[in-house]
Amino acid sequence: GTGEAPPEAPAAAPAPPATPAEIAPTWPTELDQELADSATADDPGIKIYRDGLDAMKAAKYPLAVARFTKLQHAYPKSPLSEPAEYFAANALFETGGYDQAILQFNDLVMRFPKGKYACAALLREGQAFVKLNDRIDARLTLQKLGTDCPGTPQAASADTMMKDLASD
Repeated sequence: GTGEAPPEAPAAAPAPPATPAEIAPTWPTELDQELADSATADDPGIKIYRDGLDAMKAAKYPLAVARFTKLQHAYPKSPLSEPAEYFAANALFETGGYDQAILQFNDLVMRFPKGKYACAALLREGQAFVKLNDRIDARLTLQKLGTDCPGTPQAASADTMMKDLASD
């Protein structure tokens, strides 16, 4: 080993101070997991899905949304449809498209209430409402998360955010 930094590791810039309800997104970790899992998948939509994941990894969010949307239209019954919608919604969130992100997260939770990303989607939906300064809907979404996903890390994050929303 020559001890050089891995490629594309950006220099650590001082992070802007987070607002109290700013919970770090979990999608980058989930993205890595999906990339690992999709390496061996043989789903018909896997190529489009991987393209979307790669675009997301490269922070090419509009491209990621396009790929994930294409996957959902081409293979609506695919098991990849749920994560595709989840990552598309996160990509919209990252580009500041909070209204669109909320619609996608909401749709995901309606379609896959017991899906693996339902709790994470609710948390992100709550965060998007906070970004839009819609405290009432943020609170309702976070309460739903607490009810639907008790004992999850997302519920703990929601709890933190709720205290925060109540404090001012």
